[in-house]
Amino acid sequence: MMKKILILLFYTYFCTAYAQNIGDYQSKGTGNWNDYNTWEVYNGTTWVAVTSGYPGKSTAPIGTIPAGNATAAVTIQPCHEVTMNTGAKRNKVNSYVNIQKLTVKGRMKLIENNDVVFGDDLQEVIIDGGSIFWSSNPTNLYLPQNCLITLLNLNSTACSFPKGLQPIANCTGSQNLYIGGTKPYSSCNGEGNNTGGTFEDVNEAGGTNFAALPLTNPSAVCLSDNKPIQFSGSIIKYIPGAVGTLTYKWELIRAPSGYFFPPKFSQSVNIGTLTAPGDYEFKLTVTSTSLNVSNEKKFVISVDGTTSYNGVLWDNGIPSEGNHRHAVINSPYVTADQGAFSACSCTVNAGQKLTVSADTTVNLVGKLTNNGTAENVVIESDGNLIQKLNVSNTDAVTVQRYVTDMDNVLATQMDYIYWSAPVSGQKLRGTAAEGGFSPGTPTNRFFEYNESNDYFVSTSDVTFKAGKGYAIRAEDGFDNGYNKTYEFKGVPNNGDVPILIKRSVNTGVGGTVIHGYNLVGNPYPSNIDFDVLYANNSGLIYNTAWFWNNTYYTPNQQGSSYSGNNYAVYNGTGGNNAPSTGGTAAASSIIKAGQGFLVQVRTAPGTSGNLNFKNSYNGQNLRVSTGGAFYQKGGGEKNRFWLNLVSPNGIANSQLIGYVEGATYGYEQDYDAEILELSSDIFYSQSGDRKLLIQGKGAFTDSDKVLLGANFFSEGSYMITLQQAEGIFAGDQEIWLKDHETGSTVNLSKEKNYRFKAKKGESSGRFEILYQNLGSVVAPQESPRESLTVYKDGDHFVVKATEQISSVEIYDAAGKLLSRTESSMSQARVNAAQLNPGVYILRITHNGKVSTRKILK
Repeated sequence: MMKKILILLFYTYFCTAYAQNIGDYQSKGTGNWNDYNTWEVYNGTTWVAVTSGYPGKSTAPIGTIPAGNATAAVTIQPCHEVTMNTGAKRNKVNSYVNIQKLTVKGRMKLIENNDVVFGDDLQEVIIDGGSIFWSSNPTNLYLPQNCLITLLNLNSTACSFPKGLQPIANCTGSQNLYIGGTKPYSSCNGEGNNTGGTFEDVNEAGGTNFAALPLTNPSAVCLSDNKPIQFSGSIIKYIPGAVGTLTYKWELIRAPSGYFFPPKFSQSVNIGTLTAPGDYEFKLTVTSTSLNVSNEKKFVISVDGTTSYNGVLWDNGIPSEGNHRHAVINSPYVTADQGAFSACSCTVNAGQKLTVSADTTVNLVGKLTNNGTAENVVIESDGNLIQKLNVSNTDAVTVQRYVTDMDNVLATQMDYIYWSAPVSGQKLRGTAAEGGFSPGTPTNRFFEYNESNDYFVSTSDVTFKAGKGYAIRAEDGFDNGYNKTYEFKGVPNNGDVPILIKRSVNTGVGGTVIHGYNLVGNPYPSNIDFDVLYANNSGLIYNTAWFWNNTYYTPNQQGSSYSGNNYAVYNGTGGNNAPSTGGTAAASSIIKAGQGFLVQVRTAPGTSGNLNFKNSYNGQNLRVSTGGAFYQKGGGEKNRFWLNLVSPNGIANSQLIGYVEGATYGYEQDYDAEILELSSDIFYSQSGDRKLLIQGKGAFTDSDKVLLGANFFSEGSYMITLQQAEGIFAGDQEIWLKDHETGSTVNLSKEKNYRFKAKKGESSGRFEILYQNLGSVVAPQESPRESLTVYKDGDHFVVKATEQISSVEIYDAAGKLLSRTESSMSQARVNAAQLNPGVYILRITHNGKVSTRKILK
């Protein structure tokens, strides 16, 4: 007898000769699944290198094979390790389609925070002397319904990889494999609501048993979310040979009174909805005619009942994703102490209190009912209340947000925060007794954003509007700054929240002032993911969010001529931080409850539309419990790095350079972010005529070069540092910094920083990022590009050459000659103080040759 029935399709497999088909893949070494260099493809005659795309990406060309080949088999060869990762962010799903068969002879490695999903074409997974390795937490592998898994040669001594299904050493239950809509097993028995066994059970299973295998989707339901339930039958077999014809019989064993279910005899059955709470027990009987074997399996569908917390325990089981109960709070409950939970719905009885602690989540399918006051349900700063359905809440709660180091000294620092309310009904102005949100803020310092002229104006709103952002000044009455927990009190927002945003017609000479910036905000008492918000509103907004930071203070911090640098920026490449003296990390895609932010409308000037916040979009969850902060470094490993410019007074300005899928080497607002204005000590990269805080590029090549620029606040000693590197830059790919002023080349990957002296003013092109140490390579014949360097240093254009320079002529963009400077040296400095900002062309005569360069002023 089997020691345990595993919800896994597991059978003995006998190797047969396998003919290759056009479009089949095999690994040619260790690498990343999504890197075409990892693979070769069969073209009908031989194996050839893949030139783009990868197995499962149906829209990309696959060498000489037509895209979308649905018959492909994929093999990870012995001793090769292939990592399933695309630089995914936390909870990002990577889907692989058009694959029928996957054979793992080496190791398939699943990385942290990365859900790997195979499409419905996948029929069979064979682990042949290799392993699937869950390398960290949390990680999920999703296979389609009825996909067969075979384990072979688990005692093989080939290579050093462990064999079979392998979790990391510390077992937490957050490493799971799903088949269809069920979670058959996880890395820990009894953890993660697994309905079968552990990885070890699967690896060690054996014998000659034949068993029925019922799969249900879903296996538990909430009445408020009751969907039709699908049964699907198969078998577990550990015996060789064909099973012949299989017959299936589904029967009801017990159910709440009044429910009737006639026997069904097909392999898959849709039983419709279950309309009464309770447990429904069914039985599947599967018979093999050729083996003359019949076996049965009973299983239970749970429909929400009630479980109450009495101060010691839950009287009908802990509410969870698995048992779908209605949770009743009959005694004070703090999730940090008693545990976070998921439930169909939740009621907090009068006189009791539910506290959702920081870094914990209460997940509800339906409604939250509070029979007390707003103080009886408290969602602490960094806690999350997430609801699945678009139910309307009616009872008030308290949502908290803790802020630090707020100042309001007019001469030196006057801080603002971009706020957005996670509840409805919270007053803006007013005393504490009147329920005002920020009682110490003067009544004329509650602002909204005027998109048409980029100015903040005093808002006429009495209460916060859902999805709208407000700029609110720090409170009076604090001499040395303050820390405070702000509270929103009202009915928690849930479901669809549309907010109208617009883009006015451009203004200024020649329409140079671009509009369309709108101050919006997270409308929910939970975190949201900007990546998901953008993906489902991409026709309306650009893939960029701006977050206010209070590092630099100037009395006028608004308008189209705003000259500060107080924004942290996040876009499709990643996050960049506003300048700081501390260790705050780059803005991430995770936007916390209570936070407002700027977006820009991408549609034509003079248009408007609704930015639509939703709980989820066709299975993509906007509301998430993923950890984050107002300025928190995002997860995932894209090929990117952050550089800091540290000024003499310790202020650090950051910029981001990344090579990411979807970007190109040209400018795209979804992946590149320009500086808003040239402010003191700002640090940027250059792309053509643009100055960028974030520069996203296409596929990486080590011959690429990136020009850097900066505006130095004062003369003194500065430092450029490598703040963080990810992807290939965290590995073997080195990052070199070239200083054209001194001729120095430094390896930032090893040295981490470079100190230098700079004069006050802007310098563009003095520094350059390289990925090869060209300073140590002597080329047989240098090109004019390599032998001539042009950059801006303060009010001067600097030209350096390896040969004598005869003259430098400056032309404007229309081709008009503005000045000519004679020279007899290899370096020329041309005073450009009288030139207006713009693009200029330098015509340089050196050693009898003429070269031209563009430069920004």
